[in-house]
Amino acid sequence: IRETPVLTVEDVRLNSKNLVTFSYEMQKRVKELKSFLFKKLYKHPVVSSMSDLAEVVISDLFEIFLEELNNGRTLTLYDLGRISYLLRSGLKNKIVKQGWRFTVAGSSIRYRKRVTIFNLLKVNTRFLGWDERFIYFQQTMWKKNDPVSSILIRSAITDKNGIVNSDRFIKIIGAEARNIDLPDWAGNWSNAEAKRIWPPEF
Repeated sequence: IRETPVLTVEDVRLNSKNLVTFSYEMQKRVKELKSFLFKKLYKHPVVSSMSDLAEVVISDLFEIFLEELNNGRTLTLYDLGRISYLLRSGLKNKIVKQGWRFTVAGSSIRYRKRVTIFNLLKVNTRFLGWDERFIYFQQTMWKKNDPVSSILIRSAITDKNGIVNSDRFIKIIGAEARNIDLPDWAGNWSNAEAKRIWPPEF
């Protein structure tokens, strides 16, 4: 620094030479350390094989997540569709005012068409009806005029004490909902679910 006319920070930026560096002895030690790490660590066969595996895994993940709409992303889109429905219908505000919350208590999904990147999709959500404890939604994903998948959602409305009985919910959303009958196929699915063993057997 004494040998270089550096007075300001800008002088440091414009200077073409290193102003601070390791001593000759330290440079020698750094070189030895790098040589050791490359031979014993970075280029070690075990590390190299793991790096190759990681490269394959990352490539596969990009192929899975970017080239095709997988199960996880499909469910996320259906979640967003239900949120939009609850907001547009005014149900969310009515339920939040009661201190209640929505939760998913079960679902059944059917896939029929492959969806790839840049496909234009539309998600339809409709309120199907209810039983004593749950309310039901049907959501369908469309690619042009073709249904590519459809999901039946069984939702529970909860408060601090657990599940809110459907009768209380119906009073809140309005009398017009009383004319909605749960389709047989949805009721049959729910009845079958009731026979499912819980907790699961190992």
